[in-house]
Amino acid sequence: MKKLFSILAALLALAAEAADAALLKLAPKECSTVISADIRGLLQHPEFKKIAAKPGTIPFLAYAEKFGVRLDGIRELAVFNWDDCWYGVFRVADPDGVRKLLAAHQSTGKAPLILTETTAGRQIYRFRDPKRQDAKHRKREVCAVFLDDGVILVAKVIELEKFLKVPKADAAETARLAGNRAEAWAEYRRRTGKSSGDDGETFDARLKSGKAEIKLAGGAKGDIDILGTAEFVDHEAAESMSMTLPGMLAFFAGMVFSEDPEGGDMFVKALRSKAEGNTLHFSLHTPEPLFGRLLRALENFFGDKERDGGAAVPAPAGDW
Repeated sequence: MKKLFSILAALLALAAEAADAALLKLAPKECSTVISADIRGLLQHPEFKKIAAKPGTIPFLAYAEKFGVRLDGIRELAVFNWDDCWYGVFRVADPDGVRKLLAAHQSTGKAPLILTETTAGRQIYRFRDPKRQDAKHRKREVCAVFLDDGVILVAKVIELEKFLKVPKADAAETARLAGNRAEAWAEYRRRTGKSSGDDGETFDARLKSGKAEIKLAGGAKGDIDILGTAEFVDHEAAESMSMTLPGMLAFFAGMVFSEDPEGGDMFVKALRSKAEGNTLHFSLHTPEPLFGRLLRALENFFGDKERDGGAAVPAPAGDW
């Protein structure tokens, strides 16, 4: 279940146009999850314009903000899960400006950043928490590196070299991924021999593949349609998930809409799901006012976590 939650939560946070092939060609071969977004398209949505100036409100992008990259300075974004590790790649509008900002942070010593080099001679910008300096934590610190002009990779230090060396998707796979034309989309494909641990037998082992996408349904109105399919090993599994999905969404809404239960109830009632053969189809139509309530609920939810002493920058489910 947590893989489905991860995809849905990421898509809700990243309503935008598809990233271009230049980012998608960086997808590792045998990648299990790909999420794609064009932030320029995201900022055309009236509700997202309201939060563009607020740092730390979108979980994935909060990592980029650690390195001085703001939401309105990112053009495209792609996120990959490979070998149970998460990687984010961003195309920024002003790479020279980002480098200058990082250099300024280094010279003042006020920002928790250090600069090192990989064996390939690449400069690594590492986010260091001065309160956690044990050896184990330092290997899992988040770092960023420029792959080429304007493209930044964000990953854990311990997983960076692995990503740089892994074979990437071939031309045919890159073209297939780039053919996704929804405003935002995510794909999941189960890889042989992989399971998600505690929920492997109940969900992941029965899920073969899945796709979810966001479409701007109302033009200038700002309505959002969330559409998805999930292919299971048999009809029984698909039917079971169709019956389980409303409860999963209600649980999600209960956490996120804690200060707006009416909005949460409206969000859950917008769900439509149906099993056909081995495939589950689901959709959520959210008018602009409801989508705005969702974004504000997410902002409040993550803000409460930070104020309560939780993770200020929540990671996506899995080993980020």
